[in-house]
Amino acid sequence: MSTYSFILAGLGNPRNKKEEKTSCRFLQKRHGNEPLLSKWFSSKFKMQMLYEKYLDHNNSKDELDLLQEQIEKTWPNSKISTFHYLFPETHEVFFAHLMADPSNPIYVIPLFPQFSYFYAGALAKYFSEKLDSSILKKLFWIKSFSLMPDFIHGLIRNIKQTLKEKSWTEQQTLFIFTASSPSAQTKENEQLYFFECETAYKQIIKSFPFALGIVGYQPSFYLPYEIEPSTKTICSDIKQYAMKRNKVLFIPLSLIYNDWHTLYEIESSYIPSLVNQGFEAAVIEPMQFDQFSLEAFSRFIDPNMLTTTSMLTSST
Repeated sequence: MSTYSFILAGLGNPRNKKEEKTSCRFLQKRHGNEPLLSKWFSSKFKMQMLYEKYLDHNNSKDELDLLQEQIEKTWPNSKISTFHYLFPETHEVFFAHLMADPSNPIYVIPLFPQFSYFYAGALAKYFSEKLDSSILKKLFWIKSFSLMPDFIHGLIRNIKQTLKEKSWTEQQTLFIFTASSPSAQTKENEQLYFFECETAYKQIIKSFPFALGIVGYQPSFYLPYEIEPSTKTICSDIKQYAMKRNKVLFIPLSLIYNDWHTLYEIESSYIPSLVNQGFEAAVIEPMQFDQFSLEAFSRFIDPNMLTTTSMLTSST
């Protein structure tokens, strides 16, 4: 396989109180909102639960770093680096290395399946502020990939596996496809994001002709902004949406790795609420970068899927 130079660009998961405070200050400076993250972490009990459930205390690496290692094993000749938006203390070194990188082109893969000006667009805008034009010309971004067959088939496989493990049938189950809400400031420019979420949902649900499904939008862990139908609204009025079904399966639609803030919200708030209403509920694992999905990366480098930094920032 050809040699490529990749940047895996994502938020990153703060792993301790110090990183959480640094992330909150950075987000407040960049976006002018009081991060919901700081409210989450105001509870020592919640912090302890988050860390005990989702973090490997014997491994100091972030999930983006672990993902990088997995891809390097598959493509040992490729050059792969990671960018953590929520770790501002790493940015200076990252951009210095990027400016010294002789590779051309350099492919940037934002780890958000659907394109949003608030998520991938924010990353592109930050890159444009930190890099000169000679470097920006070498960057080609994979705008989105949620409509690519590999992504669709990967989620279908995970859903089928979960149904089999639970001994649930399609006829018994309501599928709630959860997607992060973009910010209120960018909502009017996010038609493409909503289109990609809804289209991916429609392509997936076709493989489950007896299931009932709906897309539920939920606030990201640092933007307390809800779009209806929100996951919270659906769960509070679940009997209306479930239509006599007694099982609910959450399917994270805008994640491709374990964003433990989002999973914690589902597992600590929504699932207990449904159980209290007499439903069985579970969440599937997001897309995992096993051999199946790693091989899909080679098909992501498609000229029809690539765009420039300036194209991603045109409405931010």
